[in-house]
Amino acid sequence: AITCYSCACNKEPEPKTIEYEKPYDYTTGIDYTASAKSFITDGKTDYVIIIPQGAGTDIIESSRELSSYARDVSGANLVVYTESEGTKSVSEKFISVGKTALAEENGIKTDDIKYDGFVIKTVGDNVFISAELERGARYGVYSFIERFFGVRWLTATSTHVPKASTISLYPCDIK
Repeated sequence: AITCYSCACNKEPEPKTIEYEKPYDYTTGIDYTASAKSFITDGKTDYVIIIPQGAGTDIIESSRELSSYARDVSGANLVVYTESEGTKSVSEKFISVGKTALAEENGIKTDDIKYDGFVIKTVGDNVFISAELERGARYGVYSFIERFFGVRWLTATSTHVPKASTISLYPCDIK
C-alpha cells in the first residue's frame, strides 16, 4: 500500500487544457448558420470585381486569377473594373479587391493588419478583400478562392479545381 501511495503521490500533474472562446479551424470567420446569398447560379453571376484606380501588379493579377478560377469552377464570368469605371452603374453586387474607396466607405479598416495579413468581409451582398499591403490583398484573394470555390493548390504544378455550377456566399468576417 505504501508503494502504491508513494507512486501515486509522485505522479506528474496532468497538463492543463486551454479553453478557447472559439475554435480555430478552416471555417473560422464564415457564418454557415446564416442564410447564404446566391453568388453564382447555373454558371451566371451578377457580381463584378472592383479594383482601385492605379492598382499595382499584385491587385491586378490576383483579380484576374479570381475571375479565371470563377470561370474554371463554374463557367461564370466575373468582369474586372477599376473604381473610376463607375461601380454603381456597372453592378450593385461586387467584390472589392484592395484598398478601394468603396472599402473605406463601408468601414473596412486595415490599419491594424500587419505584414501580409488581409481582411475578407461581407457587407450586405458585397465582398471586400483588403489589406495594408497589396501582397496581403493577393493572399486574401487566394484564401477566398480556396474557401468559397474549393480550389486547392497541391503542388507547384498540380491544382485541384472542382466543378460547380452554383456557388453560395455566406456572410464572413475573416481577418
